Amino acid sequence: MSDNSALVRRFVDTYNRGDTEAILALVTPDVELETPGGLERGPEAARRLAGKSTQEHALLHIVVERMVEAGDKVVVFAERQMRWRETGELADLSPSDALFTIRGGKVARWQQLPDRREALRLARLEPTDPATGEGDA
Repeated sequence: MSDNSALVRRFVDTYNRGDTEAILALVTPDVELETPGGLERGPEAARRLAGKSTQEHALLHIVVERMVEAGDKVVVFAERQMRWRETGELADLSPSDALFTIRGGKVARWQQLPDRREALRLARLEPTDPATGEGDA
């Protein structure tokens, strides 16, 4: 596993633990976090992101299926699992694909993407399997 992929793996693991201080140590001071709700920047945005892994009635957990790296970009194919806090039962399962940009050994940008083809396009990777739209770089 490359340094960039290892960094992204640590970021996801840290998010899953809800460890705000560790998340802040993994991002640049000007980090950009983009979700369907919009673009946020800086440490406070990272702090809010870290806080989303735990909610009053549910726990969120990102399960990485695969990572594809292209230079300073890492595409992550993942699922977001939400489990009820009281029972541990799965409440929701949805795609949680993202494109990470690494700068200076830290996460400079995290962009949540609803479409795997778009993630590969933004990373400047071409899908190798037209049937699935996924590459194996």
